[in-house]
Amino acid sequence: MELQITGQNIDVGPKVRQHVEKRLGNLDHHLPMLKGGKVEIVEEATKSKEQRHVVQVTLEVNGTVIRGEERGPDLFTAIDKVAD
Repeated sequence: MELQITGQNIDVGPKVRQHVEKRLGNLDHHLPMLKGGKVEIVEEATKSKEQRHVVQVTLEVNGTVIRGEERGPDLFTAIDKVAD
């Protein structure tokens, strides 16, 4: 499965890419018709530090769009929450 990972207001380095691929890379085992997905990582300038990092995952399976979005105080927490 191929994941397209993009960042807005944040640098998506190799460590972040590796973590995303580790947490979301096995989705094709659960969804065999899944060819790929899009992961958008955003750092927002909010007053609440608990909601600063946003991770959005969009998948298309057999014409059906599956989308998940989670927020967290740090990037890795948000990635883990959206993966679950």
